[in-house]
Amino acid sequence: MLASDIADELGCGGHLAELRRIESDGFGLERAVTIEDLTNGVVRLMPLEDALSHMARVDVGRDLAAEIREETDKKDKLEKYRHPRFQDGRQAGRL
Repeated sequence: MLASDIADELGCGGHLAELRRIESDGFGLERAVTIEDLTNGVVRLMPLEDALSHMARVDVGRDLAAEIREETDKKDKLEKYRHPRFQDGRQAGRL
């Protein structure tokens, strides 16, 4: 669809011969793991804080975690976490 959308904007035909993602959410090729690495058991793990550094942190205490697990309706307590956002303002998801 990408090539088609660009071609439509330019008013001509178009197609993709190759598409390569070089970065996604701060993860570039220098941090990529190949299929061969996985097959051979060579895996480079990174600290969780680094892997999720682009996401907003939400700390939940033991009592509230238990209530969430039990699907207790605590909308008033969760409202400020209902629409967490990334540092750049994009919405991260919903609880």
